[in-house]
Amino acid sequence: SLREGYWPNHAPIGYSNYKINGRGSLIKNENAEVIVFIFEEYSKGLFSQDEIRIMVRRKFGVKIPKSTMMELLRRVVYAGKVYSPAYGDKPAKLVDSIHEPIISSSAKCKRF
Repeated sequence: SLREGYWPNHAPIGYSNYKINGRGSLIKNENAEVIVFIFEEYSKGLFSQDEIRIMVRRKFGVKIPKSTMMELLRRVVYAGKVYSPAYGDKPAKLVDSIHEPIISSSAKCKRF
């Protein structure tokens, strides 16, 4: 499922779980704008993760724990990719997802 770009797991912030042909995928939800804001601010390099967390809480009323913020900024799912870990004789690989990205790949690559 992951190797084909589907998402069988719990949806991350900014997405809701959605079924396509009976298989797991993601659809943007009302918190997608929060994710866009986080990546835009972080890519500027002007604010720390902690400062951005505070800005998000004040602007959107969404509390994001420190550990979640660090993980969120590393997730390729927001750029429309799915990571499929190694399994058996198949190597790990990054594949294009079925779901629509919240951020552009270039926005993610600015800081990583």
